[in-house]
Amino acid sequence: MQEHDEGASTLSTVTPATIKNAFTEIMNDEAAHVTFFQKALTQAKASPRPKPTFKGLAQANQRDFATMSRTLENTGIAAFLMAMPLSATKTTRQPQPQF
Repeated sequence: MQEHDEGASTLSTVTPATIKNAFTEIMNDEAAHVTFFQKALTQAKASPRPKPTFKGLAQANQRDFATMSRTLENTGIAAFLMAMPLSATKTTRQPQPQF
């Protein structure tokens, strides 16, 4: 049985400008997350990691780019959620503002 990827099937019906705007919004949200975590780490007297270079991530088309982006986002979310139980205080586990 073949799995149906609903997001990929609708991607071709969205204009390139809409796709660009969506990914620009995501990029800006991610930049806000980085700033938030850098500030939190610095306040906790920890050193933020250096900015990654993201080499070799070019994709052949928008569908592949969206799939890769989703995979990277899900990996980041999983890492964050797995680290939450290691948090030292209840205060740091409180819901954070949405970006």
